[in-house]
Amino acid sequence: MRRALQAGTGRTLATIFAVIAGASFVAYVWASLGQRILDTGPKVAFIAAAFSVTAYNLRTRVVDLILKFEGTPDRVELLSGIAKSCGRKLTNLVLFFTLTALVMGSMSFLKADGSLGMPVAAGALGLFLGSCIQFVYVLFAFERLERFMLDDAEERARQKEKARLLEVPEGKAD
Repeated sequence: MRRALQAGTGRTLATIFAVIAGASFVAYVWASLGQRILDTGPKVAFIAAAFSVTAYNLRTRVVDLILKFEGTPDRVELLSGIAKSCGRKLTNLVLFFTLTALVMGSMSFLKADGSLGMPVAAGALGLFLGSCIQFVYVLFAFERLERFMLDDAEERARQKEKARLLEVPEGKAD
C-alpha cells in the first residue's frame, strides 16, 4: 500500500470521494447543525492555512535536497524527475489548502437560513477533506524522494569506504 501511495495510485478517486463525502455529510446534518458548522468553519480555516504553510515548507525542502545532491548524470536526472513531480504536487497542495482556508474563512459571513450557507459549508468541508487526502499522498511522495536521497548517500559512503580500504599507501607499491 505504501508504494501505491508513493506512486499516487488512486489519488484522484480518493480525493473526489472525500469531497463528495464531506459535502454529503454537511447536507445530511445541515438541519440540526447548520449554524454550528458555519461558526466552526473559520476556526478550521487556520488548520487549512497551517497545512498550506507546511506544504510550502516541504516544497522548499525538495529544492534544498536537489541543490545538495551530487551524483552521476543518470542519478541526477532520475532524482530531478521525482523532485519535479513532488514539487508540482506540493504547489497544487499549497493552492488547494489556501483555497480551502479562504472558503472556510468566508463561512463567518453566512447564516444557516441563507441561500449560500449550506452550499458553501458543504464545499468547504469537501475541500478540506480532499486537501487532507492530497496531503497524505504528497507526504508519501516526499518519503519516496527522501528514500532515494538516503539510498544514494548510503551507496556513496560504501564506495568511499571501499576506495579507502583498497587504497595502496605511498611507498608500498612495488
